[in-house]
Amino acid sequence: AAGQFSAMQKVVLQAAADHHLEICGGGTHPFQKWQRQEVCDNKRYQRTLENFGYLIQQATVFGQHVHVGCASGDDAIYLLHGLSRFVPHFIALSAASPYMQGTDTRFASSRPNIFSAFPDNGPMPWVSNWQQFEALFRCLSYTTMIDSIKDLHWDIRPSPHFGTVEVRVMDTPLTLSHAVN
Repeated sequence: AAGQFSAMQKVVLQAAADHHLEICGGGTHPFQKWQRQEVCDNKRYQRTLENFGYLIQQATVFGQHVHVGCASGDDAIYLLHGLSRFVPHFIALSAASPYMQGTDTRFASSRPNIFSAFPDNGPMPWVSNWQQFEALFRCLSYTTMIDSIKDLHWDIRPSPHFGTVEVRVMDTPLTLSHAVN
């Protein structure tokens, strides 16, 4: 995997250099101003902008999501709840976002603070099994709060499309070696 990431990194760095840009890691853009952010012309992002207004413009953040494969939906729910108690550890170990809007936030990781205002942030509501999760998902879909699992910003969530549990709280690492080790 490290070799594949290294090859991708070379392509990205060259493309950036061709446009006189530089690439850096980290969980937030260190000096962007949210008032100047434009949301891309994508149906899902435009819907999120309609629902959450300026919150989505402030969310110029970059996270490393880690997927852990599961044999079944019930296994995914069990693993998700087991991993949830380690969310603070994952955030601490990956902390790489001290700056936000040109300011030293005095947090090693300011990225979690940005998402705290979203109503679908934080831990997934407790369910005991996959059947209960499906019922929860149907309920959220019925209320039009979400269209897909991607619309939920939980710390850790099932990712049925991949057959995984997705841990979503880590800042993007500053370097490739941090990402793969």
